[in-house]
Amino acid sequence: MLIPKSRHLTALPPAAAAGELFCLVFVVCPNLLMALLLLLLGYGLAQNRTLKSDRTVRRQLKTLRAERVKLAARNRQLERLALEDPLTGVPNRRHFDRQLHKEWLRCRRQTRPLALLLSDVDDFKRYNDCCGHPAGDACLQDVADAIQQSLKRPGDFVARYGGEEFAIVLPDTDPEGAQHVAEQIRQNLCELALPHPASADGRVSLSIGLAHADGTGSLDQLIEAADRALYVSKARGKDRISVGVPR
Repeated sequence: MLIPKSRHLTALPPAAAAGELFCLVFVVCPNLLMALLLLLLGYGLAQNRTLKSDRTVRRQLKTLRAERVKLAARNRQLERLALEDPLTGVPNRRHFDRQLHKEWLRCRRQTRPLALLLSDVDDFKRYNDCCGHPAGDACLQDVADAIQQSLKRPGDFVARYGGEEFAIVLPDTDPEGAQHVAEQIRQNLCELALPHPASADGRVSLSIGLAHADGTGSLDQLIEAADRALYVSKARGKDRISVGVPR
């Protein structure tokens, strides 16, 4: 930078000539000093705004991540509620249809056995008429618990099929194994000894229809076979297990 000539600066001190010209410029050009100070001040303010902006962005990202976690949890809860029977806490019919279809495809693909049990609480309408609907709801909850306690493997699956009906899916289960599970369910409910004033035995009981598939036929045939077997159990006196053959 050139220093303007001045009659007051006829000669520069040796130190100025050697390297202190910068200080001299500031003395001679105060406007330049002000400009530099303003520039530095503006830079500092810009840096401060950038830091504040970064902190704000980090806070917003943290909030968004937390909200995303909450949203995922709510979605999982809604999904669970959409597939769960609100009265008994077991899967509902929609979940049953999905699970049975999944196991049926696996049965066909791997030629693995699959058993289906359809059960119905005997004389449940008369139970409601005698004891009232709140007692009927409690009865269904107890029946669902008794069935669940009878299922020992993680893959075994019980669902409320509709009204007082419950369906049980038993993957990788042959007819003998399915018969054993069905009898265990019936016995557990018998030992529970839930009073039923309108029943011949004076207790709540289940009629069960059993059907088995080995990868052949169709899913509808399996369901129809279990349903026919359930009807046979009802017709033969209830509180029993009957076996149907898909056709």
